[in-house]
Amino acid sequence: MMRGRTKNGKPKRQPPRYPPNINERRAMHWQVERKNVARWRKYAIFEARRQHAMRTLERARISAIVYRRALGVADASGDVERLKPLVDGLVEAKVLPDDSRRYVEYGEVQEQRSGYRGDGILLIVEALGEPALRDALLGADGET
Repeated sequence: MMRGRTKNGKPKRQPPRYPPNINERRAMHWQVERKNVARWRKYAIFEARRQHAMRTLERARISAIVYRRALGVADASGDVERLKPLVDGLVEAKVLPDDSRRYVEYGEVQEQRSGYRGDGILLIVEALGEPALRDALLGADGET
């Protein structure tokens, strides 16, 4: 995946479109893995803050859609593993109090064929068990 060349004539590398799964992380040198995970955590923090100033959720369901060119070749547990740096970023951005099972429930990770934008991942954060949010949406009397 090359995209042009730098001033020194070295080829530019296009960054990966989604975090590495556990098998890809095992093959990396630990320093490369650490930098890669840190980059995806920072990206999740940035996106959480950019989307909207979210308050901390009591509990959330994390789902995702992975966009790729070839469907059915990736392993499902590897796709779930890809979410870990993103969830860590949500914890650091204070969207989630912690990434333990008490606060996070993992939903379905689907895959769809990528379009003209190319490969990528869409993270879906769904609030669960939020009585204050439900009351605010319904109003005090329970009607919309």
